[in-house]
Amino acid sequence: MEFNDSLIKKYLNRNLEKEIEEENQMKELFQIVMLDLGFPPSNTLFPKEMKYILELYSSFNGNNSVLLKEEITNFLIDCYNEKELNILLRYWEQQTFCQNRIRILCEVIQGHILGFYNLSVPTMLSQIEGIIVEGFNHVGHMTVKVQKQYIADLLSCTDIGSFDKTINEYFLNTILVSFEHGSEIKSDLSRHAILHGADTNFGTKINSLKCILVFDYLLYNHKEV
Repeated sequence: MEFNDSLIKKYLNRNLEKEIEEENQMKELFQIVMLDLGFPPSNTLFPKEMKYILELYSSFNGNNSVLLKEEITNFLIDCYNEKELNILLRYWEQQTFCQNRIRILCEVIQGHILGFYNLSVPTMLSQIEGIIVEGFNHVGHMTVKVQKQYIADLLSCTDIGSFDKTINEYFLNTILVSFEHGSEIKSDLSRHAILHGADTNFGTKINSLKCILVFDYLLYNHKEV
């Protein structure tokens, strides 16, 4: 058989396009599942880890959501162990928006590793707002409306496979969810309920990890702007 380089390239390109399409479909499903279970989807997970979460979700077939959430919580905590968190921290150390706050971020990661979640969660929530303010050069009082607009501007990518839309939805409905003293707290990670002292049950390992992952995603997008 005569060697034909163009046919080989055509075959390889076709297979590559198919793999990319399948991975993008997986990412779309992964985001839906994570949001449904109350987690921010992280683009720092490997495709095989995303696939495992989808398989786990499917295996429960809509049953025993409490156990399913516990299984995925434990899996995410295992994925972001001390080694992986320190890799994230080294990335943060290289970013412009982190230069004046890196000591705080180091203590957040160390606090998370040591189990000081009542300290790491509110600290990281404040740093999330900090990089939003710095990234948009905001001056003066920042209303929730303005903050939501900044988030929408930052998370505006509509490319297939992008997590922007889902992270934006998570941010609005979980972190910036409305809150009033004396009313029911609507989220396990409500910034207002936590920082205004109403929520006293926020100090969990998974909440701390959620804050870390949201911060990392926003920081990465600031780098891209």
